[in-house]
Amino acid sequence: MTELARLRRLTATSDTTPDADLLDRFITDRDGLAFATLVCRHGPMVLAVCRRVLRHRQDAEDAFQATFLVLARRAGAVEPRSLLVNWLYGVAFRTALSARRMASRRRTREARAALGPEVACTEETGLAPELLAALDRELAALPNVYRAAVVVCDLEGLPRREAANRLGWTEGTLSSRLARARSLLARRLSRYGLVVPAAGLVSVTNPSVLATELADSTIRLSKLVATGGAVGTAPVAILMEGTMKAMLLTKFKTAVTTAVVVCAVAAITTAGWWANTAVADAPKVADAPKTEEPKRGAPNLDKERIAELERERNRFVQRIAELHDRLVGAEQHQRATALAWKEATTALLKKNEVLPEALMPGPNSPLPKPGPTGIGGMEPGPKLHKEPAPNQSKPGHIGVRVYPVGDLAKDQKEGEALAKVLRATVEPKSWGTDTGSIEFLASRSALVVCQTEKGHHEVAELLKLLQSQRSGKK
Repeated sequence: MTELARLRRLTATSDTTPDADLLDRFITDRDGLAFATLVCRHGPMVLAVCRRVLRHRQDAEDAFQATFLVLARRAGAVEPRSLLVNWLYGVAFRTALSARRMASRRRTREARAALGPEVACTEETGLAPELLAALDRELAALPNVYRAAVVVCDLEGLPRREAANRLGWTEGTLSSRLARARSLLARRLSRYGLVVPAAGLVSVTNPSVLATELADSTIRLSKLVATGGAVGTAPVAILMEGTMKAMLLTKFKTAVTTAVVVCAVAAITTAGWWANTAVADAPKVADAPKTEEPKRGAPNLDKERIAELERERNRFVQRIAELHDRLVGAEQHQRATALAWKEATTALLKKNEVLPEALMPGPNSPLPKPGPTGIGGMEPGPKLHKEPAPNQSKPGHIGVRVYPVGDLAKDQKEGEALAKVLRATVEPKSWGTDTGSIEFLASRSALVVCQTEKGHHEVAELLKLLQSQRSGKK
């Protein structure tokens, strides 16, 4: 009895050995019976995928054999091994696409009409070819766990319990993933305007009947390939090598992409670390003022700051008081000056009626000319202003007096020079303050002096001395 016949008898008794155990036996012991079990278990699904993509019987069988030959050569690359059915579906789909491209190029080169009619697949599902083409394309794009659930339950038609045992999942996990996979697949097919039939994918993807001759030849070729032998059929060998190269290229691209992502993440992390280090090492200009702020546990700093603020406030208050005193003093001086001027004017009015008009002329009053004896025929200052009696005024009293100086100053220049001599000789420190001022009236040839009694006495004596000196020269 051949291995295939024994295998059929074993599968008739519902062998439930997981795919992972069978694959381990083939990898470690090169167990031909384990590999034959995998062929008989998943062969119908693989053949159905190839026929849906190729729509040609011979091309589909070549793709079927190439798929299992890739499994025999790369069995150790299946990870995780419990999802072998998902791996087989992906390899079958890629191999079928490669076979379709090869067939298209072959039809272009050769005259197919001369070689006889093509032998097309006889299976008919009654569905549009667009649905069948889009089905495998979108199913191959699903994540691995969702695609495995659809392949086992819908493409191979296994019950939930048996499918969960084969995949190594719980029945609840299988149910939730299958529902999610069907929802995603229906949503993606709706973009093409296609609707999954109410009977589900089982009505579309019925497993093909695996012919005994095809399975037997596939098992023999797989044993040969596993031991390092060569494949005699050229199309199958080409498909197998092309699929293996495509898988290797895909793995290389994935590794390169992963390396680029890792390098980018590492570069970003390093740049962030260097930036944080530079910020940490840089002088903290913004934090410098914080060192001057008083800290808790340092009450002396608070007391010193409060004392400084109080001293500043006292200085402001003292400055305001000084400004107030100066303002009051200025007002008092102004009132005293006005009063003294009034008193002096009144005293002069009692002695001579012409002198006030000379001192305070109106708009139309005549200007008397100074004579040798003074203004308005009056005698010079020393004769006009007598020393006050001791009981009449106090030594510190400020008064305003007018001194005719016509014989000493003829013009404004001489008058200013005379005033300068008086400022330098009589009480020098008193002039320009609140107690002393002197002004020369050129129009009247007279000096208006605001000074204390002592200052007036010295002014009179000095003027008398200057007039006597000038009289002696004459």
